[in-house]
Amino acid sequence: MNSDEKRNQEHQRYARRLAKLEAQSAMAFDRRRRYQKQGIGSRIKGIKHAQQISNTRRVLSVLIPFVIILLLALYIVSPLSKITSIQVTGNQDLTAAKVESAAQIKKGALIWRVLNQQKKLEQTAKKANPQIKSLKVSLTDPQSIRIKVTEYPIIGVIEHNGVNQLLIGNGRLSPVKNHSISNFVRYAGFEHHEKIMQQTARQIGSLPSAIRAGISEVTFAPTTSDAKRLRIYMNDGNEILVRSDNLNQKMRYYPSIASKMKENGVVDLQYGAFSYSYDNQDE
Repeated sequence: MNSDEKRNQEHQRYARRLAKLEAQSAMAFDRRRRYQKQGIGSRIKGIKHAQQISNTRRVLSVLIPFVIILLLALYIVSPLSKITSIQVTGNQDLTAAKVESAAQIKKGALIWRVLNQQKKLEQTAKKANPQIKSLKVSLTDPQSIRIKVTEYPIIGVIEHNGVNQLLIGNGRLSPVKNHSISNFVRYAGFEHHEKIMQQTARQIGSLPSAIRAGISEVTFAPTTSDAKRLRIYMNDGNEILVRSDNLNQKMRYYPSIASKMKENGVVDLQYGAFSYSYDNQDE
């Protein structure tokens, strides 16, 4: 009996251990199945989310350029793209209307076209009006632009082919038209010496305005020893002898020399820099 009871007890312990193992295995299998189901679902959701993002990007890559092109087209045909106000700055001799006309810019023109053709506009303006040195257009408001112009100065009047012409600081000529020539510096003696005239004009045009304003008359007066000699008469009563090719450099010494002169006379700047009174003039 004792041996039978022992076997019976062992059999029961074994059965309990087996039942426990089977229960643990069943629980582990159930957990794996739930995890697998959950993992597949998550992966499916991730794939769907990625597909949605990809589809959205493709739609936006087509839609955004289309919207931009549409907005640009609407802007171009709308009144907002047209110039309503023009301001001209930097002009001295030229009127604002002349600058606008030379550059062919007027109200109602397309702003984007004007801003994108700066070099062409400057070339057009220079060709139309020789007094224009440079021209730049900038946007000040959505429908307003500023034209900043730099001019060559009008340095005097000269008789060319029997007609009075304005002489510009770049050596070019311009019609007198509505200008009164009585207050302009007179240039004489340049007939058949156009290169000397242009050289003289460029040299005088680049002088400081204070020195240029003191000039009364410029005469080409060559000699056998100096084919480029100029005789310049000043408003203060002095006379200057100077060469046309170094006039700009030499004339800058004139204010200092004139301030030391005790009486009016000649300032010789041809090869040096000295002065003498008219009484001591030896020609």
